[in-house]
Amino acid sequence: MAAFFWIAPSASAREYPTEITLKTNFNVWPIHVERAGWVSDYSKYYWHDWPVAFENESDAALSALTPQVIRGVNQSVIRDYLNLTIAPELARAKSDVTIDSTDDGSIVFDGFALNGQHLNVPSAIQLIKQTLDRGETVARLPLVLEPATVTVLDPALIEKGIVDLLSTGETDFSGSPHNRRHNIEVGLHSFTGQLIPPLSKVALFRCWAPLMPAPVICPSWSLKAIKPFRNTGADFARFPARFIAVCFFAGLPIDERRNHSYSVSYYDPQGLDATIYPGSVDLKFTNDTDHHILIQTITIGDKAYANVYGTKVHREVDLVGPYYYSYRSAPPARVEYSTELPPGKKEVLGAAHVGFKASWYRRIDYADRPDVVEHIYSDYQARPSYTVIGVSPEESVVNL
Repeated sequence: MAAFFWIAPSASAREYPTEITLKTNFNVWPIHVERAGWVSDYSKYYWHDWPVAFENESDAALSALTPQVIRGVNQSVIRDYLNLTIAPELARAKSDVTIDSTDDGSIVFDGFALNGQHLNVPSAIQLIKQTLDRGETVARLPLVLEPATVTVLDPALIEKGIVDLLSTGETDFSGSPHNRRHNIEVGLHSFTGQLIPPLSKVALFRCWAPLMPAPVICPSWSLKAIKPFRNTGADFARFPARFIAVCFFAGLPIDERRNHSYSVSYYDPQGLDATIYPGSVDLKFTNDTDHHILIQTITIGDKAYANVYGTKVHREVDLVGPYYYSYRSAPPARVEYSTELPPGKKEVLGAAHVGFKASWYRRIDYADRPDVVEHIYSDYQARPSYTVIGVSPEESVVNL
């Protein structure tokens, strides 16, 4: 017997947006809806001008109905994309932490607190459909969260207010060479266990300054100059680039922040990074809570994480963006001839990068004071590609 049910008559044809952006905090997925097949032509069946939906569209009863090709949201394609692409990327198992102190006052961690999470796919499909039907272009995907358990054994830490997980930041350094991975590990280790008193300001680089000249730090590429160069502090910028995420979502005031000189893909989405540079640029923030906060850092596979523990305060944080504008083309390619390379050998020091500006907005809803909306602004330079070509001493005179 045919299995079918009635559905309400459809509205008139809609104009759908060309693109939609899916978001979850720091994750952004721009989707071209037609190329992805999210909006497409498909067949709908009618009986006396009433649309009929079938559980099985191969049902023989279809022959008795009138088909009509209409344009609309293809939920099946959206479901496949979410299940195959976004859901696996967002899925994370819950992990717990126990925090204690040793006899000499050092803070020790057993585990690392991470809230478990997974994408609510059915709700996400409906949300995306509603967003497209309304002609809107941004959808915040619904996540199901499983809070991590934080166990603090030291009464002195509890008295300081170290009882909750306030926020987590992460960065992905997949594809990084050995020296970069080494430096990230050293930088993270130098900051873990830091206790920040209430109502105090913090300059992030000061925590790392003693390590900078140490032989344990490997030279790595810096993004500071037109010609990329190696120095011992370049990879430390990877940590503040995502540590600032912890500050943003904990609602902590950002006192000083500078974006990287130009955009690079491993800081996507652009506009929320931060960099440090010895003696001139730092990331500064304030612990504006009434209790201490505690930092824990760790690497798991290709990801670096930072946690802030403390006492939860009554504030809700939301980030709106990104908005990209004022694009500038990359300058002409730069070529340098050097006798330090074998004649004819080429070394690409840096790829070309377009310049642009980025804006985000952070809204903090406080329970005990007026709400705040902050503009987070970044200006990324346009950079040329830079190639060094080896020449003989005789050729270098001609090329100069």
